[in-house]
Amino acid sequence: WETAIERANSHSVAYNRFIRLFSAGSGPRYLHNLAQSFIETGLFRTLTEDGKGKGHPYGAFYGRGYHQLTWTGNYRDYGDFEKFPKNPSHYKDQRITATSKHPIDSDGVLLTWAPRYDPHIIESDKDLSGRASGFYWVTKKFRKTTNINRVCDIGVSPITIGFASWLVNGGGNGYIHRQQFAKYQAEILLDGTPRFGIA
Repeated sequence: WETAIERANSHSVAYNRFIRLFSAGSGPRYLHNLAQSFIETGLFRTLTEDGKGKGHPYGAFYGRGYHQLTWTGNYRDYGDFEKFPKNPSHYKDQRITATSKHPIDSDGVLLTWAPRYDPHIIESDKDLSGRASGFYWVTKKFRKTTNINRVCDIGVSPITIGFASWLVNGGGNGYIHRQQFAKYQAEILLDGTPRFGIA
């Protein structure tokens, strides 16, 4: 309980700013966001991917934020959105240098990152963690459209939860737990009937 309260207190302001800016307006939007964030952050334990990209092709552009922004292309697009100033060449992660090239996405096309901003700022600033996550949430392309809120607005069902999970994570990581968190939250945020004893 003490750990839960500490984490809630630590993230409540930044997370609420993120939700209000990028997903305001409905219980299902809040529910979908929280179900994803609970898994992406390890129940708000961290704003960085465990392992920090070690052994993954995205490397230094590992998951950061409430929805774990990943891959160089997503970091580039977020930086363009924020209009971050150029970096004088120092990066906290030594895998990024003035000349290093990094895959934009899973297709493997490489991009020289410098002189763009230092991705570390997303994990070191909760407001930027929220903004990066929100930017990804509303700009994610799928089925000739964008904005994961469109999925949330359909409602809360195993299908919509699963689709939002795939859009955020790109795979099956934590799929069952995302479903469980969404179902549990529906009882609270959507005034559903509690179903005790059912996982």
